[in-house]
Amino acid sequence: MLATTRPGQAISVNETIAAVRKQVPDLSESDCELVELTMREAISFGAFVAFDIHA
Repeated sequence: MLATTRPGQAISVNETIAAVRKQVPDLSESDCELVELTMREAISFGAFVAFDIHA
């Protein structure tokens, strides 16, 4: 999902989780776990994280 991320780019948590769930519908990780993984990966790429998901 984040392979093409560039420094300074904004990453939507909502869009990323939706894309992950679409590709792997039986994924056992919770949305909270996916938010953390998305955040860690985005930061490692120097990107910004848009916390645009509502629980």
